[in-house]
Amino acid sequence: MRTFKVEPLDTQAMEICRFRIDNLTKPIYSLATLETIAERFAGILGDPKPNHLRQGVLVVAADHLVDGPQNNQHGSESYAAIKRFNEGRTATQGAAAKLNAVVHVVNVGLEQDTSDLANIEQQVIRKGSHFFGVEPAISREELERALELGFTYADRLHADGLQVVAIGNVGERAFLD
Repeated sequence: MRTFKVEPLDTQAMEICRFRIDNLTKPIYSLATLETIAERFAGILGDPKPNHLRQGVLVVAADHLVDGPQNNQHGSESYAAIKRFNEGRTATQGAAAKLNAVVHVVNVGLEQDTSDLANIEQQVIRKGSHFFGVEPAISREELERALELGFTYADRLHADGLQVVAIGNVGERAFLD
């Protein structure tokens, strides 16, 4: 398993950023969480005035516990959702286009075959739904492969110059991710 080191936030950059934000023509902390996010970005990037950040989106698709142990749906809702991504017809892609952000959609375990969808990256670790009441949802080896895939995409997006990445998921019962 890969190891990595997360550097501490640059507190000096954060303090300078906070001072600047507090001295803008606006009531103190009127932008609430947005101000906190800017301050945090300053600390992460070591830049007291972070702006013009390059951003992207990573959407991971996998089915989990589709329809419980009976699995009557067989991932049909997930397939319909991933097909909309393939066709470029999602709100996520619309918002990303406004921000000039690239969107990567990766199938790591949908139940239905998506190999015919040209705009969906295929990195299937475990195909389909596995109800934990019947069998393990994922093996340790599959978990390690999934983590390594996440590291690989982080490296790839960083190499592409992205500084901010929104992550999301598609899949039936995906809230279990």
